[in-house]
Amino acid sequence: MKKLMAPFSSELMTRKCHLTRLRQEMDAESGVPFATSEVYPLWLAADIVPLILSARPIKEGCLSVIALYRRADQPLFTDRERQIAHIILTEVSWLHSIGWPEDLGAKTPNLSRRCRIVLNLLLEGHSRKYIAAELGISIHTVSGYAKEIYAIFGVQSHAELMHRFTKGEGPER
Repeated sequence: MKKLMAPFSSELMTRKCHLTRLRQEMDAESGVPFATSEVYPLWLAADIVPLILSARPIKEGCLSVIALYRRADQPLFTDRERQIAHIILTEVSWLHSIGWPEDLGAKTPNLSRRCRIVLNLLLEGHSRKYIAAELGISIHTVSGYAKEIYAIFGVQSHAELMHRFTKGEGPER
């Protein structure tokens, strides 16, 4: 994906403006045919091939990206459809900022790779015993990672962690 996106990402960073591209335009710009890329089988498995990608810089180092997909058996998006999507997504600027925290994610904790893996497995509902077996580490090591994760997110238990990620913070959310 990185190779396919490189020209689009480069232009976005250089121009620092809202850009909208069709998947086939990104193929042509990158010189990497999508159908021969490593990600193509994954997209087919997800039943996605036609794509419009619209990206807008929010502030330095922060982007809002909206993608429009069609099922793999549907026709590719046309240039006219890209232009319509670009106009709509440019004019409805609030769409790119809705849902962002006020700090634009600046307060997101920086977790180690292993903590991120344990966090994801905990959020999938797995037990510490399962996680230990899956990662080939002791249950005590998993407990240590879990305690670190709980402290970072200000929770006391697995149930609270799940609630925090599914319902948000505070009673009003």
